Amino acid sequence: MRKTFILLLTLLAASAAYADHYSDTYVIPIVGHTNGVGGTQWMSDVAIRNFSNSAMTVQFVFIESGSNFNDNVGPLLTDDIDGSVTLAANTSVMLVDILEGYESENIAGALIVGSDRPFALTSRAYSNLSRLGQTVPATADFFENSVGNIDNAAVVYIPGIMHNAQTRTNVGFVAGSGGSLSTPMVVEITIRNAAGGSVGTRSFPIPQGNFAHYQFNIGSIVGQSTFDVGTAEFRITQGEGTVVPYASLIDNATSEAAYIMGQFPDSTPFGASSFFRGSSLFRRLLDQKVPVR
Repeated sequence: MRKTFILLLTLLAASAAYADHYSDTYVIPIVGHTNGVGGTQWMSDVAIRNFSNSAMTVQFVFIESGSNFNDNVGPLLTDDIDGSVTLAANTSVMLVDILEGYESENIAGALIVGSDRPFALTSRAYSNLSRLGQTVPATADFFENSVGNIDNAAVVYIPGIMHNAQTRTNVGFVAGSGGSLSTPMVVEITIRNAAGGSVGTRSFPIPQGNFAHYQFNIGSIVGQSTFDVGTAEFRITQGEGTVVPYASLIDNATSEAAYIMGQFPDSTPFGASSFFRGSSLFRRLLDQKVPVR
């Protein structure tokens, strides 16, 4: 990832500001400019509304998908975006195909979007065959909510997934791993059929003090197994951190898609961990990984 750093997210050093249901920081669990099955190309649009009475600079940090933890986080730099956009008072902007012009023309990941005060945000993902696409809800509590250790019995269930000739399912998550333990955080995904039987499991270790994004087709877990209805289960089996999991159902003929967000229940951070003292802790971690120029 290019390391031309900008003055990053004044919000990282500030306390969170909230107004009703709006936030100063959002995480979009999946954005992409990437090739798909059958010659499709998938893209993401992001719409932002500044509802304040003064101009606002909104900044973007991109977490690249994959297992490279050494260089996977940085300001979003494209042909049109130099890490941020500025909106005049009471205006909106639509950032079409937001990753177009990124250093890699076939890329996916998660996007952190923040400013120094609350704003409204929506996003969607779509293919060149299905321009309407699917809404991808952003989460506003990524930095504040954590699970693991004493909470690792918590499970996110995403029922209604499919893996057959008509429909495929992608699953994924964005995560930040806690830094007080000597062991990594491990996110485990299990796929179950309608009868509740496991048809495959995959685990993802994330070293402490790192952010990660993964997305993949469940065929890489279930192999030749097919089913018309199933469930994806996400759990933290080791360590601690913050995780937003999701699934996406895609019609194999039309590329119509339906997005399903999973959310771990609110939890009390592991009391013995200094890593989780203070609501801005993951913000400080991000600040370390994307330093000020």
